[in-house]
Amino acid sequence: MSAGALTVTSPSWGPIPAPRPANGGRAAARLAAPRAALVEARPRGPPQEVRDGGGGGGGGRGGAVVPVLRVDRAEDIQAEARAMARAANATVYTPELLSRRYGRRPLKVAGRALEIVVALGSFAIKLLVDQSNGQIDQNKRKRGAELRRIFTRLGPTFVKIGQGLSTRPDLCPPEYLDELSELQMRRLH
Repeated sequence: MSAGALTVTSPSWGPIPAPRPANGGRAAARLAAPRAALVEARPRGPPQEVRDGGGGGGGGRGGAVVPVLRVDRAEDIQAEARAMARAANATVYTPELLSRRYGRRPLKVAGRALEIVVALGSFAIKLLVDQSNGQIDQNKRKRGAELRRIFTRLGPTFVKIGQGLSTRPDLCPPEYLDELSELQMRRLH
């Protein structure tokens, strides 16, 4: 590695002990999910050259010149500690966390559930109307495009459902598969 190259510290992969309950209870020791962080450190100052003593039976020749970096590692260690602290606060999926977070926001949960039911329910009603009018075959392309737009509007989870359906010809007609396959090519920002 050249003297001006970046040094990347290796991640810490060990489990982080979970905090004990505040009430002093004797809960079994648990381990939180492992976390990791990478920190980049740039060497400071020019490398110093040191002569290798040539001990290895060099036959009386002088040693080779080896560049040695003299770097204060304290700043790197502090940067890694900050990165680990950020990683410790990263979102991790746990049912308990979701229950605590959304248990205090019932209106938000109800609003999202209503949004999903209205979007998919209106689509289902349109399918029933098409079927009762005998136009279900004529409107397949139109309904497929509408379903794609609904999934896109509802967010990444529903886009993923649409992507899954786009690979299932046993569940969806070909017109729906064509429209839903567009979700495979799109990136949501």
